[in-house]
Amino acid sequence: MDIQTEIQRISEKTGIDLSEVKAELEKLKVEGYKEPAALAIYKSTPVVKNRLSGQIYDNAVLVPYKVSDVREVQTAKGPSTVANVEVLFMAEGQWRAGSLSLWNEAAEKAKEFQKGQAVSAKIKTNDNNEKIALLEGPIPTTTPVPPMTELISQVGVLPLNELYKAEGQECFVRGIVGHSFDTEKAMGIELSDVGSDVVTIFISKDTPIRIGEEVTLLARVSKRDDSSVFVWGELLK
Repeated sequence: MDIQTEIQRISEKTGIDLSEVKAELEKLKVEGYKEPAALAIYKSTPVVKNRLSGQIYDNAVLVPYKVSDVREVQTAKGPSTVANVEVLFMAEGQWRAGSLSLWNEAAEKAKEFQKGQAVSAKIKTNDNNEKIALLEGPIPTTTPVPPMTELISQVGVLPLNELYKAEGQECFVRGIVGHSFDTEKAMGIELSDVGSDVVTIFISKDTPIRIGEEVTLLARVSKRDDSSVFVWGELLK
């Protein structure tokens, strides 16, 4: 690949304007670096290196399934604000699950995402598609999108018998409600499926649940001080 083709590739993959790439390379050449060295140094700058590590999608369709509130956090550079948006998105013809972290001024964009409502945006994924950077958007989309439960089936549901092994993780689970009961702060539901034992998951008391209904949940598995496992769930439609 010749130098000019490489410059074009960098611009296309990073989304950085071609004239900006060329201008930065010229600065490095003025400092005395030859063109191949200037390219190597430029590609190692944090923004360029990060954008080259994944894939840019100009009009990705995102379906949020969990949107956090904006919160303050302490970083090595001082206090910051951040919001997280967990989404299902289409990449290379396949629906996947990914996470957007929106920092500081961008954190307010989390309010533009609504659970279950598809939007379009320009994004960049990392190599395994799990982490997503928001480059532009989001904007409303008219692209037809299957129901969220169908998308989750494509992404993958953890078998109920393996749920207790997922300590410290969030995962999608599906089962039929065989029984429900109230506690002081939550509702407990007992789920099972063909071939599984009964699994107890706690959900918000105001969650609409019917006995005999198949439900899909985002489950978070944690361990109590007595080493027993606790599973908190959020209903997904």
